Formats: sequence, structure tokens, C-alpha cells
Amino acid sequence: MIGDYAFANCSNVISFEWTFNGCSNLEAIGDYAFANCGNVESFEGTFNGCSNLQTIGDYAFANCSRVTTFERTFNSRSNFKTIGDYAFLNCSNVESFQYTFSECNNLTTIGEGIFDGCSNVTNFEGTFRNCSNLVGKAPELWLRVEDGTEENGYIGIPEGGECFGGCTKLDNYEDIPDYWKQLLPQ
Repeated sequence: MIGDYAFANCSNVISFEWTFNGCSNLEAIGDYAFANCGNVESFEGTFNGCSNLQTIGDYAFANCSRVTTFERTFNSRSNFKTIGDYAFLNCSNVESFQYTFSECNNLTTIGEGIFDGCSNVTNFEGTFRNCSNLVGKAPELWLRVEDGTEENGYIGIPEGGECFGGCTKLDNYEDIPDYWKQLLPQ
């Protein structure tokens, strides 16, 4: 386990890219574990290969204000079950959550306000693709679309193709625009 506050307030770290790659025994990321890491710019691929990771704690990455990407950080984690409340709160420079949790087919819970304060995101493509056991209410990310057109259902910024593709158990699945819940061949 990466404990509560383990890397919180690490002001000298610039990147955690691919840092914990292959940590097959890692099961949990604690509350506030990476919170307030004000100079970190990327978590891309950080937990790739962490096959037993199950939980991200509350506020785990909150206030990482210079991070620009969480692309593919947790994708394909078959044991992954829970994302805590406000996990990415105020990550104000993040541009991409592309495929961050895709193929996490045992993910059941998305915490409250996980993307609150992430105002510069341009890409939610495939973020929860094939998280087929996800229940509850999906965050209404499609309501953020600017400069979108009705053609193909809400293409615009942020990009959201396949974001909730295959997440049919969500309480508000019918409210999700088709473009955000379609599944394309890989």
C-alpha cells in the first residue's frame, strides 16, 4: 500500500511517469497520497502493471496543479474497484484523462467530485471504457463540451468518445450522449 500522505507536499518532484510500473503487490493508494505535489507535471503510466491495485483513496491526487496528464495511469487493472471522493480535485492544468481507467472491468465506484476543479481537460476519450460493473451516477462530463456540434453527438472540447462505452449499469446511462457511450473496435 502507498499510505495516506505518503508523497503529499513533495515540492521537488517533477514527474511520477511510469514510477510504480509493475508493482504487482500494490493494492491501495491511500488518502492524500500524492496531494499537493505542486511541481509534478505527469502521472502518465505511473501504475501500469499494478495488477492487484484495488483502491484510490480520497483526495489522492488533489491539488497537483501543474500535472497535465493522467493518460493510461490505471488502465486495464482487473482488480480495481474504487476511486475515492475528490481524487483529482483542483488538478487545474490537466488536459487529458484519456483511457485513465479503461478496461477496469471490476470498477464499481466513482467517488464524489473526482474531477472537480479540473477545468482545462480537453480529453476524456475512453476514460471509463469497458468498466462494465460501474454503478451509481456517472459524472456528467459531457456537459463541459465547448464548441461542440450536434453532429455525431457532442463532438467538441473536451473530447469524450467512448468515455462511458460499455458502462451500461450506470444509473444515468440513458442520459449519456451516444458519442460518449459508444464502443469502437480496438
